[in-house]
Amino acid sequence: MAVFMRVCFRGWRDGIALLYVCSFAYTQTGNVSEALQLLPREEFPLELPKLFVSMDDETKEFDGVRVTFPPDYADQVFVGTYDDMFIKNTSNGREKVLYRELPEKAGFFTKFEAKNIIKVNDYFSNTLEDFEKLLQKNSWGRCLYLDAYFPHFLSGYYSLIGAARNSECALPFGARVPADEFDVSQNSLKTDARINRWRSSPDTIIKLRIASKELAHQLKVWEKNLDKAKDNEDTVTPREMEDALVFFVRAYFGLKPAAPVVLKRKRLYQ
Repeated sequence: MAVFMRVCFRGWRDGIALLYVCSFAYTQTGNVSEALQLLPREEFPLELPKLFVSMDDETKEFDGVRVTFPPDYADQVFVGTYDDMFIKNTSNGREKVLYRELPEKAGFFTKFEAKNIIKVNDYFSNTLEDFEKLLQKNSWGRCLYLDAYFPHFLSGYYSLIGAARNSECALPFGARVPADEFDVSQNSLKTDARINRWRSSPDTIIKLRIASKELAHQLKVWEKNLDKAKDNEDTVTPREMEDALVFFVRAYFGLKPAAPVVLKRKRLYQ
């Protein structure tokens, strides 16, 4: 992998040409490397929760997801494969509230988990609706800006539901986002390649718009079911929501239809 810079001419001073770096990119194809200019990003207000996968310090295994919410991203919600926690930042330091779960109930949604998943879903569905409008208006600069954050959110969402259900297959395998499909960066060539693929295919744009609307709708339907669920009730993710999520993820990243994967219902925490 090599670094390439695009140098632009600014003017002359005392017979010396003044140059400056106006863009750069990393790229390499086979044995030939070439500089690519990144497409311009258009920043806009984006309200999307930040989801961070957590690993156990001792076992180095997945043990939950930390969530922070807009607008200040100050307080934290930890949805664990077993116990959950709310962490509030105050002027006197951090206040922690622990929500314990019985081992035999760890695979069920608690009221605490349901409440925060509903909150995440609300931001998720709003972002999907905004995304559909960006596609409709061909707002590619904003699509590029969004892509620096949205794939990471989608990846974290898959882990979030897995942590709440204490299961490695709480959501279909086809909804999992491969880590090599995105970078958390405003200077990613993967983002440019993805948006260029959309722009070159009207059918892909239509497919993404349909997928966005359907997933937003199914998330709202599931929110109502979660809100009515009792604590530790075995409330599963609706099949319609799962199908909509898989359809959206495959369309967004241009992935082939997911092959049937048979996974043993295994708990992440024993």
